[in-house]
Amino acid sequence: MTSKSSSLDKFIKFQTNILRERMWQLVVVSFLFLIYYIGGSATAVFFIKTNYTDKNMQQSLLEATHIVFSGGISAPALVCMAVASALLGFCYLYNKQKVDFYEAQPIKRSFRWWNIFLSGIYIVVIPHIVIKLIGFVFMSVIGAVNQFLFWGMITSTLKALILYTAVYAVTTLAAMICGNVIIAIMGTVVLLWWYDDLKLVFTGFADQMYATYVGDIFTSNRFNITYSLNPIMNYAQDYQGEWQHKVLNVVIAIVATLLAYFIFTKRKNEMTGMAIAFKPLRTPLKVALATTWTLNVTWLYLMSVDGRRSVGTVAFMIAVIVVNSIIVSLILEAILSFNIRACLRNFSNVGIVAMLSLIVYLGMYYDVLGYDRYVPNSAKVESYGLCRSAGFNYLDNEGNNSLSQLEYVGYNMKLTDKDAMTKLASIATANTLDLKKSGKLVNGYETTFLYRLANGKTVARQLIIPYNIDAAIMDQIVGSEEYKDGYFPHRNDGTFLKYYKDKQEICYSYCGKEKRIKNDVADKYEQLKAAYDKDLEKYSYTLMKNGTPIGSVTLEGSKKENYESRNYYADSTDIEFPVYEGYDNTIAFLKENDIWIDNSFSTEGIKKVKVTMIDHDSENVYGLDLGEWEYDYDEDGYLGPGETSIEYTEKDKIAEIMDNVYQSYGMRNWSQPDADGHDYYVYVYYDKGSKPSVQENESDELEEDNDEYNNDYYREDDSVSFDFKAGQVPSFVIKDLNN
Repeated sequence: MTSKSSSLDKFIKFQTNILRERMWQLVVVSFLFLIYYIGGSATAVFFIKTNYTDKNMQQSLLEATHIVFSGGISAPALVCMAVASALLGFCYLYNKQKVDFYEAQPIKRSFRWWNIFLSGIYIVVIPHIVIKLIGFVFMSVIGAVNQFLFWGMITSTLKALILYTAVYAVTTLAAMICGNVIIAIMGTVVLLWWYDDLKLVFTGFADQMYATYVGDIFTSNRFNITYSLNPIMNYAQDYQGEWQHKVLNVVIAIVATLLAYFIFTKRKNEMTGMAIAFKPLRTPLKVALATTWTLNVTWLYLMSVDGRRSVGTVAFMIAVIVVNSIIVSLILEAILSFNIRACLRNFSNVGIVAMLSLIVYLGMYYDVLGYDRYVPNSAKVESYGLCRSAGFNYLDNEGNNSLSQLEYVGYNMKLTDKDAMTKLASIATANTLDLKKSGKLVNGYETTFLYRLANGKTVARQLIIPYNIDAAIMDQIVGSEEYKDGYFPHRNDGTFLKYYKDKQEICYSYCGKEKRIKNDVADKYEQLKAAYDKDLEKYSYTLMKNGTPIGSVTLEGSKKENYESRNYYADSTDIEFPVYEGYDNTIAFLKENDIWIDNSFSTEGIKKVKVTMIDHDSENVYGLDLGEWEYDYDEDGYLGPGETSIEYTEKDKIAEIMDNVYQSYGMRNWSQPDADGHDYYVYVYYDKGSKPSVQENESDELEEDNDEYNNDYYREDDSVSFDFKAGQVPSFVIKDLNN
């Protein structure tokens, strides 16, 4: 009992002495929190009560409470406080006289270390909690708090304090490794950011040198949660409230604390003042820092040469790496020695840095590990995904229009025909590597392949399926129900029907005209889906390659949701159904509901037609290996590499062109250049006031408004874009453009 009391007394006395020495820090920290939580709350309330009406004042107060007490605005301040608090607590280690003084006291080193470490936490954490709670109570008294905000404040406080503790522990670790405060600050930055920096650099290298590299596979954390060894990055990525990021930051805090304490126990007094306290760590750390620095500089040069693949480029990059290895190593040696004349010490490190940097560059340039050649064994794959640009709106679980097609495919497309997909992936991989080697322009379908492996990982590759791919293989894949489930948004429309219940309409649009269904929309939508799914039995690669889209029907709706006890309208969105020739069931639905629009084109009012051809056999190069392009200029703008344009004003030629085009809806997902190997784009220019009206079945008043809008807005050179139907480019167009 006496021993326990004695230990507690020692702890209290030690903490009392620390508080006396660091009282100024406690006062400064408390003052800053008072300004932010109390002053910020009072300022927000005063501003809102002065400038807002009673009608929207309550909601504005709720939003102010959310910003001040649940937002992440205080996080940067907490990070700075964590770094400062750790260095202030252990700065005595950088002064030999103070070290001797403390070591002479009858107190165990471990006892002193833990007391200093804990004091640096509660000096910030306790004022933060107390003052934040006082401010929150103040906002509660005036009715600016609800249950949602209460729990938001609790979770945000926990998240912020975990961040503070983790950064504090990492800074303490840097303080133990380093021998003076300036190097300790630099060491903190290195420990926090080295992982993310290397990840960024290797991502940049891969983007420049791998032909099949996809990049950030999923644009948000909803599908694949990403992690970091940097607690700041984990905090920033924790925007959806994932518990994994908080747990990882706790683990980082614990591991960094234990490592810091272990290193402290091995630290000798004579290490005071040295840049890196432990001699065995000096060379490895210098080499690691110099190599990382060199790779960063190399990446910048790599972007400047734009990934070109040639002997000259490789020689230039090798020279860049060697020169930068020398410069970086000398500068780093001078910095760590605090003596510019010491830069030539340990010059042998230059060779190690250059060698490591060259291994990374040349290894990735020549794809030593076979990244571009990767096609997984079908036995190791559970399912596949196939993603090409669709143009649909894909909704996340909260009903936001922020889900990319790749994410949607990742969720919903589970292709299980392993033989067909393995064969397709092998063909596409070989074609991609051939194009990379030859330096030709992308000549095929740029497609992202997803491999869902049995070990739980999802691997992605950007491959180019050749245009001459066997249609039977593609029909087998694209025509499958698994493909349709992961491509068409109406196959997973639960989120839309949940969030977008308001102002629903069914709209059919074609060539600038629209017709709508506004009554009994829910029943009509079920009929539309049934008709469309019946037509999708015909859906295939062959149809997409050769078929002609003749319009688009959409279910439109407005999002109405409850947020902090306030109802408001968010963005509207739609579910789209592209309609093709031969979709008899869908066309019958449109006609039965009187929203069918005739799909013939009139040549009336057309001023001219411009046809642009892209030549895929021009001397353009593949992907990022772009040469110096020379642009031609015509009256409508720049022509890109390999592009040729011609204009027609003759009525007979315009009529023949219009007989062979369809409006560009962008939904022929597997279209390809015509038989002569070219892509054609048709631009139809109308006389002022002659462009097709926007809507067809609205009121006369609205029709007049639209016509007036068209006449005022559209200039004489405004155009409507069209595509030629597959294989139906008039012979005179081909002849004229090739001449």
